[in-house]
Amino acid sequence: MIIKKIKYIVQVMICSILTVLVTSSFTLAATYYVDATNGNDDNDGLSQSTAWKTISKVNSSSFEPGNIVLFKRNETWHETLIVPNSGEPGKPITFGSYGEGEKPIIDGKGSLREGIMAGDNKLEGNEKDYITIEDFYIKNTILFGIDGVNTDHLTVRNCLIENIGPGIKRWDNVATGIGLIHETTNALIESNIIHDIFIWDDMKGEGIYIGACPPDNPHAEANNNTVRNNEIYNVNVGMTVKVYAVKNIIEGNYVHHADNQGIRVTGSEEEGNIVRYNFVTDCQWEGIETFNWANISYNIVKNCFAGVIIIGPTGQGTGWMDAGDDNVVYNNVFYNNVVGISLYNANGTITSDNIIKNNIISECYATILFDENITAKQHSTDYRNIFNYNSYFHSSNLMFRNGLPELDFGQWSALHGGDNYSITIDPQFISSSFQKDEDFKLQSTSPCINAGTDVGLTQDFSGNPVPQGHGFDIGAYEYNGLAPPKNLRIIYHSK
Repeated sequence: MIIKKIKYIVQVMICSILTVLVTSSFTLAATYYVDATNGNDDNDGLSQSTAWKTISKVNSSSFEPGNIVLFKRNETWHETLIVPNSGEPGKPITFGSYGEGEKPIIDGKGSLREGIMAGDNKLEGNEKDYITIEDFYIKNTILFGIDGVNTDHLTVRNCLIENIGPGIKRWDNVATGIGLIHETTNALIESNIIHDIFIWDDMKGEGIYIGACPPDNPHAEANNNTVRNNEIYNVNVGMTVKVYAVKNIIEGNYVHHADNQGIRVTGSEEEGNIVRYNFVTDCQWEGIETFNWANISYNIVKNCFAGVIIIGPTGQGTGWMDAGDDNVVYNNVFYNNVVGISLYNANGTITSDNIIKNNIISECYATILFDENITAKQHSTDYRNIFNYNSYFHSSNLMFRNGLPELDFGQWSALHGGDNYSITIDPQFISSSFQKDEDFKLQSTSPCINAGTDVGLTQDFSGNPVPQGHGFDIGAYEYNGLAPPKNLRIIYHSK
C-alpha cells in the first residue's frame, strides 16, 4: 500500500514537471537570426546556422510579443527595416545584433527614405507599439535614420546614425537622424550617436525631432518621450521639440557643433518640457532656445551665440508657439557665449512670467540682453520676469544690455529693481581649460557655494543630492566637499 502511494506521488510530480516544461516551451520567446552573407530566406531563422538572409523576409514575417530578431555584425543590407507588428507591455519585440565586429549596417545608398520604419507611416491606424531597436549603424538614407510615427513605447538605443540626406535637394521635409513623429508617446531614445545630417548640399538637418510633421498640426501630440545620453553633432539643430509636444524630457545629452540651435523646445499654452543635465557647446546660435513652459535646469552651455534665449511671438505660424512665457531657468552654467541669457520680444509683444535663478553667467560679452523697446524695470514689474540669486562675472567688462544701452551691474540692478541677491565675483571653477563638463565644478572657496536659493530641484548635473551643505549652490554642480564657513571670525585668547 505504501509503495503504491509512493508511485502515485512520483507520477504526479513527473506530470507536474512535464507540464511546466511543455508550458515553458510554448511561452519562451523565440530568437531569429539574419545573416546577409550566409543566410537563406528558406531557413526557419531560429539559429545562427539557419539564419534568414534579407530584411524583406523580416518585414514579411509576423512576430510574437517578446520575440527577438538579431542581425549579424559586420554585415550590410540595402533595405528598409519595416517593423511588421507590435509587442506588448513587458514583452517588446526587439531588433538587435549578434556576433563580433561593427554594428549591422543599413546603407540606404541615397535611395531609401529611412533605414528603419518603426510605426505607421501612412497614418492608417496600423501603429507598431512596444518595439526596441538597438545596435544598428544606419547611413546614407534620404530623410530619416529611424522614423517613429504614431508609436507607443518605442526604445532606440546604442545606434550610430550618420550622413542622412546627402545630396538630396528637397525643402518639403527636413532630414532627421531620429524622428518621433505625430502622436508618438512614451519613447526612450538613449545612448545613440547622430551626426552629419543634411538637407541641401552642406546645409544641415536635425539630429532628433519630436512633434508633428508638418509642424502646425494641433492634433499631433508627441508626449512623454525621454531623450537621454545621446551625442549629436554636425547638424543644423541638435534636437527639436515642436509645438503641441509636451511632457518630454531632454537630459544628459552632449550636443555640439550645430549650425543653429543645440536644443530647441516650444511647448503648449499650459504645459511644457524638461531640459536638464545637457552639455551644449559650439553652436552658431543658441545653445538652448525656448518659447514657453520649459524647465531648463542644470545644463552647461558654452561657446555659443547665446546660452539660452526665451522668444516671444515670431509670426511664423502655429508651428512656433506665440508665447515666450512661463519658463524657469535654474542652476545652469552659461560660459563664454556672446550673450548669457536673452529675452527676445518679436512683433511688439513681450516675454513674461519667466524666472531665472541660481545660474552662473561667466565671460559672456552681454550677461543679459533685453529687447531695446522694453526697459529692465518693465521686465521686472510689468511682465514679471524675475532674475535673482545668479552669479554674473566677466574678467574685464561685466555688461548688461537693454537693447543698445550698456549697463553695469549697479545700473542693471537699480533699473530692474529686484535682482538683490545675485553676486558679481569670480565663481571659481576647478579648471581653467573648460573642455569637459566637470571643469565647471566649484572650488571649495567659490562664492557660489550656499549662495543660491531653493527652487525645488533635488539633483545636480552629476546626480548628487541638493543641497549638500547648509544652503543651495549657484551653478550646475552642488559642491560636495567641506567649504569654509562664510564670515568666519577667529578669536585669540591669550593665556
